[in-house]
Amino acid sequence: MNILVVEDNADVRSSVEEFLRFAGHTVTGCEDGQRAIDILSERRMHLVLSDIQMPGLDGRSLLRRIKSNPALGGPEVILFTGFGSVQEAVEATQDGAFHYLLKPLNVKELDILVRKVQEFMALRDENRRLTETFETEIRDAARHLENELIAVRRAYAREMGSLEIGVFSESMRAVIRDAEKLHTDPDIPVLIEGETGTGKELIAHFIHFGRGDVLTPFVGLNCA
Repeated sequence: MNILVVEDNADVRSSVEEFLRFAGHTVTGCEDGQRAIDILSERRMHLVLSDIQMPGLDGRSLLRRIKSNPALGGPEVILFTGFGSVQEAVEATQDGAFHYLLKPLNVKELDILVRKVQEFMALRDENRRLTETFETEIRDAARHLENELIAVRRAYAREMGSLEIGVFSESMRAVIRDAEKLHTDPDIPVLIEGETGTGKELIAHFIHFGRGDVLTPFVGLNCA
């Protein structure tokens, strides 16, 4: 991990940096909160280890700046101080700190915490990846089903619109011309009359589907 150590005491900072480098991390150190902000603006850090009591921008203020500014990369923050209290620890956690340590630092405890941060970030990244993948797959599946539905509707419309209607008289040709006109304006109510078997339903389908350019379903109701 890329870790930023913020500590105004040079000896403490050097010791923490050396331990973290020995543990295999890439470590950068600085002496105050403002310098830490500058570094975070330039480089991607996974974790910030910061003292609370520092001149200028202290650890609590640094924590709030990090959590309120996405441009700083959203690293996790562990605070430590030699003047701790339960209330201060609670407030630091409420501000978004990953954890809170007391000086003198216990390197075993620090090592465990850093590992927990690594595990947490790995789980967070995996969850984000799975969420993005799931949403993408859902969108793809929905798009595929929508395309299939449109294709089925078009095929059905073409089939219904291409029904062969035998026209053998001028009066029937006039009926077909009227049906074509009615097809262009679906708001016009139409009453089709005729004896059983004269093709009323065929004309109804023709009015609805036209030559196959309508995808909406035809809903037939048996009024009997």
